[in-house]
Amino acid sequence: MATKAQESILATTLQLVWDILYITYSLIKSALFFATLPVTQRLCARKPNPPTLLARNIRYNQADIQVFPKLSSVFNVETYEIKKRTLAPDNSLWQPAGHSKDTGADIHVGSLQEYTEYEVRGRAHNIRGTSDWSKPIRVLTRRKAIDGGCDNGLYKWTQTHGEVVIQLAVPISVKGMDVMVALKDRNSLEIQVSLGARDSRRVEGLLRKPVKSFGNGSTWELITEGSCKLVVVTLEKELFGQWWTSALKGHAEIDLQTVPGYDPPPFDPSTYRM
Repeated sequence: MATKAQESILATTLQLVWDILYITYSLIKSALFFATLPVTQRLCARKPNPPTLLARNIRYNQADIQVFPKLSSVFNVETYEIKKRTLAPDNSLWQPAGHSKDTGADIHVGSLQEYTEYEVRGRAHNIRGTSDWSKPIRVLTRRKAIDGGCDNGLYKWTQTHGEVVIQLAVPISVKGMDVMVALKDRNSLEIQVSLGARDSRRVEGLLRKPVKSFGNGSTWELITEGSCKLVVVTLEKELFGQWWTSALKGHAEIDLQTVPGYDPPPFDPSTYRM
Protein backbone atom coordinates (compact mmCIF):
# COMPACT_ATOMS: atom_id res chain seq x y z
CA MET A 1 0.00 0.00 0.00
CA ALA A 2 1.49 3.35 -1.15
CA THR A 3 2.32 5.87 1.49
CA LYS A 4 1.28 9.54 1.27
CA ALA A 5 4.89 10.47 0.42
CA GLN A 6 4.94 7.99 -2.50
CA GLU A 7 1.59 9.28 -3.74
CA SER A 8 2.90 12.83 -3.63
CA ILE A 9 6.06 11.88 -5.58
CA LEU A 10 3.95 10.03 -8.17
CA ALA A 11 1.60 13.00 -8.60
CA THR A 12 4.54 15.40 -8.97
CA THR A 13 6.19 13.11 -11.54
CA LEU A 14 2.99 12.78 -13.59
CA GLN A 15 2.50 16.57 -13.54
CA LEU A 16 6.10 17.08 -14.69
CA VAL A 17 5.67 14.59 -17.53
CA TRP A 18 2.43 16.30 -18.58
CA ASP A 19 4.11 19.74 -18.54
CA ILE A 20 6.99 18.47 -20.69
CA LEU A 21 4.60 16.89 -23.20
CA TYR A 22 2.48 20.06 -23.39
CA ILE A 23 5.53 22.30 -23.90
CA THR A 24 6.87 19.93 -26.57
CA TYR A 25 3.49 19.93 -28.33
CA SER A 26 3.30 23.73 -28.23
CA LEU A 27 6.82 24.12 -29.65
CA ILE A 28 6.16 21.64 -32.45
CA LYS A 29 2.82 23.30 -33.26
CA SER A 30 4.43 26.75 -33.38
CA ALA A 31 7.35 25.50 -35.51
CA LEU A 32 5.00 23.84 -37.99
CA PHE A 33 2.82 26.96 -38.17
CA PHE A 34 5.71 29.25 -39.08
CA ALA A 35 7.41 26.66 -41.34
CA THR A 36 4.26 26.31 -43.43
CA LEU A 37 3.18 29.96 -43.20
CA PRO A 38 4.54 30.97 -46.65
CA VAL A 39 2.24 28.34 -48.18
CA THR A 40 -0.76 28.60 -45.85
CA GLN A 41 -0.96 32.38 -46.05
CA ARG A 42 -1.21 32.14 -49.84
CA LEU A 43 -3.88 29.47 -49.58
CA CYS A 44 -5.77 30.60 -46.49
CA ALA A 45 -5.15 34.33 -46.06
CA ARG A 46 -8.09 36.66 -46.63
CA LYS A 47 -8.35 40.32 -47.55
CA PRO A 48 -7.77 42.28 -44.31
CA ASN A 49 -10.40 44.16 -42.35
CA PRO A 50 -9.91 47.77 -41.20
CA PRO A 51 -8.13 47.85 -37.81
CA THR A 52 -9.20 49.66 -34.65
CA LEU A 53 -7.06 52.57 -33.47
CA LEU A 54 -6.44 53.86 -29.95
CA ALA A 55 -4.47 56.97 -28.98
CA ARG A 56 -2.27 57.22 -25.89
CA ASN A 57 0.70 59.18 -24.56
CA ILE A 58 -0.77 62.34 -26.07
CA ARG A 59 1.62 65.28 -25.66
CA TYR A 60 1.81 68.82 -27.01
CA ASN A 61 3.69 67.78 -30.16
CA GLN A 62 3.31 64.00 -30.52
CA ALA A 63 1.18 60.95 -29.73
CA ASP A 64 1.28 57.16 -29.95
CA ILE A 65 -1.35 55.32 -31.97
CA GLN A 66 -1.90 51.65 -31.17
CA VAL A 67 -3.29 49.43 -33.90
CA PHE A 68 -5.56 46.51 -33.03
CA PRO A 69 -6.29 44.21 -36.00
CA LYS A 70 -9.56 42.52 -36.87
CA LEU A 71 -8.09 39.44 -38.56
CA SER A 72 -10.28 37.89 -41.24
CA SER A 73 -8.08 34.75 -41.05
CA VAL A 74 -5.60 33.41 -38.48
CA PHE A 75 -3.15 33.06 -41.39
CA ASN A 76 -3.21 36.76 -42.19
CA VAL A 77 0.16 38.51 -41.89
CA GLU A 78 -0.56 42.23 -41.99
CA THR A 79 1.20 45.58 -42.01
CA TYR A 80 -0.49 48.85 -41.13
CA GLU A 81 -0.37 52.46 -42.18
CA ILE A 82 -1.99 55.52 -40.64
CA LYS A 83 -2.73 59.00 -41.90
CA LYS A 84 -3.59 62.25 -40.12
CA ARG A 85 -5.25 65.57 -40.85
CA THR A 86 -6.10 68.69 -38.87
CA LEU A 87 -9.76 69.54 -38.26
CA ALA A 88 -9.62 73.31 -37.72
CA PRO A 89 -10.17 75.79 -39.20
CA ASP A 90 -11.00 73.54 -42.18
CA ASN A 91 -10.39 69.85 -42.71
CA SER A 92 -6.95 69.56 -44.31
CA LEU A 93 -5.77 66.87 -46.71
CA TRP A 94 -4.81 63.48 -45.30
CA GLN A 95 -1.06 63.17 -44.72
CA PRO A 96 1.07 60.03 -44.08
CA ALA A 97 1.69 59.67 -40.33
CA GLY A 98 3.46 56.32 -39.91
CA HIS A 99 3.40 52.57 -40.44
CA SER A 100 3.94 49.37 -38.48
CA LYS A 101 4.82 45.77 -39.29
CA ASP A 102 3.81 44.41 -35.89
CA THR A 103 0.29 43.58 -34.80
CA GLY A 104 -0.74 45.64 -31.79
CA ALA A 105 2.42 47.76 -31.88
CA ASP A 106 2.44 51.52 -31.31
CA ILE A 107 2.93 53.86 -34.25
CA HIS A 108 4.64 57.03 -33.12
CA VAL A 109 3.23 60.20 -34.67
CA GLY A 110 5.41 63.29 -34.32
CA SER A 111 5.59 66.87 -35.64
CA LEU A 112 2.12 67.71 -34.31
CA GLN A 113 1.00 71.26 -33.53
CA GLU A 114 0.30 72.36 -29.97
CA TYR A 115 -3.35 72.31 -28.87
CA THR A 116 -4.66 71.17 -32.26
CA GLU A 117 -7.35 68.60 -33.03
CA TYR A 118 -6.46 65.88 -35.52
CA GLU A 119 -8.26 63.00 -37.15
CA VAL A 120 -6.28 59.77 -37.51
CA ARG A 121 -7.27 56.77 -39.62
CA GLY A 122 -5.55 53.49 -40.53
CA ARG A 123 -5.72 50.52 -42.86
CA ALA A 124 -4.17 47.07 -43.17
CA HIS A 125 -2.19 45.45 -46.00
CA ASN A 126 -1.43 41.81 -46.69
CA ILE A 127 -0.85 39.41 -49.56
CA ARG A 128 -4.55 39.52 -50.48
CA GLY A 129 -4.83 43.30 -50.73
CA THR A 130 -5.64 46.39 -48.69
CA SER A 131 -8.50 47.01 -46.29
CA ASP A 132 -10.78 50.01 -46.27
CA TRP A 133 -9.79 52.89 -44.03
CA SER A 134 -10.79 52.56 -40.38
CA LYS A 135 -13.23 54.90 -38.69
CA PRO A 136 -11.18 58.03 -37.82
CA ILE A 137 -10.36 58.77 -34.20
CA ARG A 138 -9.84 62.28 -32.86
CA VAL A 139 -6.66 63.33 -31.09
CA LEU A 140 -6.40 66.71 -29.34
CA THR A 141 -2.81 67.62 -28.55
CA ARG A 142 -2.02 69.32 -25.25
CA ARG A 143 -0.54 72.66 -24.33
CA LYS A 144 3.08 73.10 -23.35
CA ALA A 145 3.16 73.96 -19.66
CA ILE A 146 4.19 77.42 -18.42
CA ASP A 147 4.92 77.47 -14.68
CA GLY A 148 3.00 74.20 -14.39
CA GLY A 149 -0.12 75.59 -16.09
CA CYS A 150 -1.09 77.64 -19.14
CA ASP A 151 -2.93 80.68 -20.48
CA ASN A 152 -6.52 79.71 -21.31
CA GLY A 153 -7.44 83.11 -22.73
CA LEU A 154 -10.02 84.12 -20.13
CA TYR A 155 -7.74 83.18 -17.24
CA LYS A 156 -4.24 81.94 -16.49
CA TRP A 157 -3.31 79.21 -14.06
CA THR A 158 -0.10 77.85 -12.57
CA GLN A 159 0.72 75.12 -10.07
CA THR A 160 3.32 73.82 -7.65
CA HIS A 161 3.40 70.56 -5.73
CA GLY A 162 0.96 71.97 -3.20
CA GLU A 163 -1.02 74.79 -4.84
CA VAL A 164 -2.96 75.83 -7.93
CA VAL A 165 -3.21 79.56 -8.65
CA ILE A 166 -5.87 80.95 -10.99
CA GLN A 167 -5.60 84.57 -12.20
CA LEU A 168 -8.43 86.45 -13.88
CA ALA A 169 -7.64 89.92 -15.30
CA VAL A 170 -10.33 92.59 -14.77
CA PRO A 171 -10.56 96.36 -15.37
CA ILE A 172 -8.82 98.69 -12.94
CA SER A 173 -12.22 100.08 -11.88
CA VAL A 174 -13.34 96.77 -10.31
CA LYS A 175 -13.70 96.80 -6.51
CA GLY A 176 -13.84 93.99 -3.99
CA MET A 177 -17.63 94.22 -3.72
CA ASP A 178 -17.86 93.47 -7.46
CA VAL A 179 -16.15 90.09 -7.05
CA MET A 180 -17.73 86.82 -5.91
CA VAL A 181 -15.60 83.70 -5.49
CA ALA A 182 -17.16 80.44 -4.29
CA LEU A 183 -15.88 76.93 -3.64
CA LYS A 184 -18.56 74.25 -3.58
CA ASP A 185 -17.83 70.87 -1.97
CA ARG A 186 -14.09 71.55 -2.47
CA ASN A 187 -14.30 70.45 -6.11
CA SER A 188 -16.24 73.20 -7.89
CA LEU A 189 -15.11 76.80 -8.42
CA GLU A 190 -17.06 79.90 -9.47
CA ILE A 191 -15.56 83.34 -10.04
CA GLN A 192 -17.98 86.10 -11.04
CA VAL A 193 -16.99 89.74 -11.57
CA SER A 194 -19.62 92.43 -12.14
CA LEU A 195 -18.48 94.94 -14.78
CA GLY A 196 -21.65 96.99 -14.91
CA ALA A 197 -25.41 96.69 -15.07
CA ARG A 198 -25.42 94.25 -17.98
CA ASP A 199 -21.87 92.94 -18.14
CA SER A 200 -19.89 90.45 -16.11
CA ARG A 201 -16.91 88.13 -16.36
CA ARG A 202 -17.21 84.55 -15.13
CA VAL A 203 -15.06 81.47 -14.70
CA GLU A 204 -16.75 78.35 -13.37
CA GLY A 205 -16.53 74.58 -13.50
CA LEU A 206 -15.42 71.41 -11.77
CA LEU A 207 -11.86 71.46 -10.47
CA ARG A 208 -9.49 68.79 -11.74
CA LYS A 209 -8.99 67.45 -8.20
CA PRO A 210 -10.30 68.30 -4.69
CA VAL A 211 -8.83 71.27 -2.80
CA LYS A 212 -9.03 72.60 0.73
CA SER A 213 -11.81 75.07 1.52
CA PHE A 214 -11.47 78.82 2.03
CA GLY A 215 -10.28 79.46 5.57
CA ASN A 216 -8.61 76.04 5.64
CA GLY A 217 -5.77 76.68 3.20
CA SER A 218 -7.33 78.19 0.08
CA THR A 219 -7.63 81.98 -0.36
CA TRP A 220 -8.51 84.66 -2.89
CA GLU A 221 -7.64 88.34 -3.28
CA LEU A 222 -8.02 91.29 -5.64
CA ILE A 223 -4.69 92.96 -6.48
CA THR A 224 -3.56 95.78 -8.73
CA GLU A 225 -1.01 95.01 -11.41
CA GLY A 226 -0.12 97.79 -13.81
CA SER A 227 -3.15 99.16 -15.64
CA CYS A 228 -5.51 96.37 -14.54
CA LYS A 229 -6.47 94.30 -11.54
CA LEU A 230 -6.22 90.56 -10.98
CA VAL A 231 -8.55 88.23 -9.13
CA VAL A 232 -6.05 85.75 -7.72
CA VAL A 233 -7.45 82.48 -6.36
CA THR A 234 -4.92 80.28 -4.55
CA LEU A 235 -6.17 76.73 -4.05
CA GLU A 236 -4.34 74.38 -1.69
CA LYS A 237 -4.34 70.85 -3.11
CA GLU A 238 -6.02 68.21 -0.99
CA LEU A 239 -3.35 65.72 -2.13
CA PHE A 240 0.11 67.24 -2.08
CA GLY A 241 2.28 66.30 -5.05
CA GLN A 242 -0.49 65.35 -7.47
CA TRP A 243 -0.03 67.25 -10.73
CA TRP A 244 -3.08 68.60 -12.54
CA THR A 245 -3.48 68.50 -16.33
CA SER A 246 -5.95 71.42 -16.17
CA ALA A 247 -7.40 73.71 -13.53
CA LEU A 248 -10.98 72.98 -14.60
CA LYS A 249 -12.29 69.82 -16.21
CA GLY A 250 -13.12 70.20 -19.88
CA HIS A 251 -10.60 73.01 -20.40
CA ALA A 252 -7.31 72.79 -22.30
CA GLU A 253 -4.96 70.19 -20.80
CA ILE A 254 -1.21 70.61 -20.44
CA ASP A 255 1.57 68.17 -21.27
CA LEU A 256 2.74 67.17 -17.80
CA GLN A 257 6.08 66.00 -19.18
CA THR A 258 6.91 69.67 -19.82
CA VAL A 259 6.49 70.45 -16.10
CA PRO A 260 9.90 70.54 -14.32
CA GLY A 261 10.04 67.92 -11.59
CA TYR A 262 7.14 65.84 -12.94
CA ASP A 263 7.66 62.09 -12.51
CA PRO A 264 5.29 60.13 -14.79
CA PRO A 265 3.45 57.17 -13.19
CA PRO A 266 3.57 53.63 -14.65
CA PHE A 267 1.49 53.07 -17.79
CA ASP A 268 -2.23 52.63 -17.10
CA PRO A 269 -4.25 50.88 -19.88
CA SER A 270 -7.32 52.91 -18.84
CA THR A 271 -5.67 55.99 -20.34
CA TYR A 272 -6.26 54.64 -23.85
CA ARG A 273 -8.56 56.93 -25.84
CA MET A 274 -10.83 56.06 -28.68
